[in-house]
Amino acid sequence: MENRLETLRNEIDGLIAKESPENVRIYISHMYGVASFCTLLALKRNLDVELAATCGMLHDIFYITGGSRENHALHGAKQAETILKAMQVYSSEEIKTIITAISDTVTKSQYTIPMTNY
Repeated sequence: MENRLETLRNEIDGLIAKESPENVRIYISHMYGVASFCTLLALKRNLDVELAATCGMLHDIFYITGGSRENHALHGAKQAETILKAMQVYSSEEIKTIITAISDTVTKSQYTIPMTNY
């Protein structure tokens, strides 16, 4: 049985498959780079690593599937919610956490937990 992150990776791969090879490389590199950072940050903060990786993988989903950069966090949160619900492997509470994190990326300069606490 596939784990949830592998299932999500397959979903995203299907969404970006029609893009040029150059764009696919850029998107994958960025997506997994951010997911890795989210994972490390979750480990440091004792948070759910899998949900953090999921947030990182989906944070730019609207943009990488052909949407504009304008309001991409809010549109991406809606798109992520649709994807996650269709996968039927995340709970409603987990989906809420993920889409909140994605939509909150518009406030990158604000931190809810100061980094100096870790």
